[in-house]
Amino acid sequence: MKKGFSVIMATVIAASMAVSVSAADYSKNPGYTLPPAVPSSSSGQNGTGSPAGSSLANPLEVIEKKDIRAAVAKGEPIYASYETAQLKANAMAMLAGRNGGVLTVITKRYTAVIDGDSITEAKDISLAIKMTKAEAQGAMVLRTEQIGSFGCTVDIHIPAKYYTQCGIDLKNAHVYYVDDDKNVNDTGALVFDDDGNIVVSMTYGGKYIIM
Repeated sequence: MKKGFSVIMATVIAASMAVSVSAADYSKNPGYTLPPAVPSSSSGQNGTGSPAGSSLANPLEVIEKKDIRAAVAKGEPIYASYETAQLKANAMAMLAGRNGGVLTVITKRYTAVIDGDSITEAKDISLAIKMTKAEAQGAMVLRTEQIGSFGCTVDIHIPAKYYTQCGIDLKNAHVYYVDDDKNVNDTGALVFDDDGNIVVSMTYGGKYIIM
């Protein structure tokens, strides 16, 4: 049984490396409810009428110290681009300095949550993640742009819109981290939040397989 699982895992890893982004990447936005945009009298960017980071129509690509200060103080999320979202080191330092501060970053495909108490090193990090499906193997593959330590714990919440496309055995599935040497590490059984989203906790960037 263990040998069979290893063969399946190897197939998933090989498939995830072979497929092109255009063929494997999801083409539709998730169908879940988002918090309302932050009201503002600002004219915003691109004619949206709202400041950058206050809606999915006008997301941030780089999250700065001032963005963290405003979001955590108001208890509101920041909207960011899943392709390019970055957190600057000074922003992470700001979050770490807020006792009990939690940052929620909403993208079109997933939500990233960082508890300031989990930050051990304030550094530039990327929240960009590519999600692909290996339906034949009943798996989902997550590949982060960030390689190496995040310096904190990033909880990625993935809506059912995506994981139900992958044929995952939700009752028995685990999350596996594939390190630089292609060793497969079982990080534990699948976890869900109160809204039914899969939660993948990451302290290191790289490849994660849900199956």
